[in-house]
Amino acid sequence: PLCVFGQHSGDFSHAEKDLSVTIDRSGPVPRYERQCGSDRITKILAISPEATITISPVEPVNLPIEIAHHLEIVFPRIVMQPGESIVVNLKFPVEVGVFLQAGADTSVIDIFSKNPVKYSLYGKPVTGLITRYYESEIYHEPPPTDPHFEGVMTLTIHNRYTGAVEVSRGVFECHAMKLFYGSLVGM
Repeated sequence: PLCVFGQHSGDFSHAEKDLSVTIDRSGPVPRYERQCGSDRITKILAISPEATITISPVEPVNLPIEIAHHLEIVFPRIVMQPGESIVVNLKFPVEVGVFLQAGADTSVIDIFSKNPVKYSLYGKPVTGLITRYYESEIYHEPPPTDPHFEGVMTLTIHNRYTGAVEVSRGVFECHAMKLFYGSLVGM
């Protein structure tokens, strides 16, 4: 399922339910084509033979344009007594970036996702943060996902207060977090 991710220097084609990506460099008009759900895009490629195209998961704050730098994940409420810790797994949305690499330069060709994009205001209207909003269940083991569209985050929560606390969301600065992929996309 992770066939679309990687570095591609020649022709490339990947198709599965809800997603197809084609890089055709050998035809009379080199082109990049992508379909994700009902969203379809075609771009002509005027690139050198040495250029590579990299497809990888990116932080979920780029669509429709970069509005927020934070991801807010809402999950079922956890009540924690003082001094306790808990480790949980949460799902998060994945956006897929397509990048042109020519020498030392990297440029964005496309960013897409099949996840609906929702934003939220976390905090007060004047001082709060605009966040990319996502809801997740809590998982004790990493859950199965479609790595092209969802990733798994392992989160450790500590209650350092002297009283019980209730936790039902986390807000994360996305540009400081790195995504990794293998059998799943993780953060």
